[in-house]
Amino acid sequence: PRNAVEAVKWYRLAAERGYTSAQVNLGVLLASGTGVKRDEIEAFDLFRKAAEAGDPDGEFHVGLAYEDGSGVPKDFIAALEWLQKSAKQDVPGAELILGIMYELGQGVPKNLPISYMWFNVSSAQSADSAKSRDELESQMTAAEITEGQRLSREWIAKHRNKK
Repeated sequence: PRNAVEAVKWYRLAAERGYTSAQVNLGVLLASGTGVKRDEIEAFDLFRKAAEAGDPDGEFHVGLAYEDGSGVPKDFIAALEWLQKSAKQDVPGAELILGIMYELGQGVPKNLPISYMWFNVSSAQSADSAKSRDELESQMTAAEITEGQRLSREWIAKHRNKK
């Protein structure tokens, strides 16, 4: 589609037919108010439908909505659950947000080695993650960095090498 209004129309048709990528894309447009009146609640409902069907981007957007309270009340525990599902499907945005949550202790005890792990595993796909990892290192001891690197290797071996 050449414009956002046209995109909304076509995404809505596909979303109603159960296409998860259309549900996610329509949700993004609704959440931002692009080509349609902004509606975070409808956006969340679309993200949830896609997530419940196993769509990794849907899982990411559900987790992000819970993390920042877009269309639903903030719920860091639910955010962690959905973001972890998305991260297991290699979505770098989910890994970045998980890194931030562990760095700040949002919904989990603050844990710099685990935060480092999340930033590190997504750093090959995300300059933001690489920057966050490098900035986090200045707050960590050598032992914490070593632990974060070990956790990264284990996570990659368990989740990425299965493909």
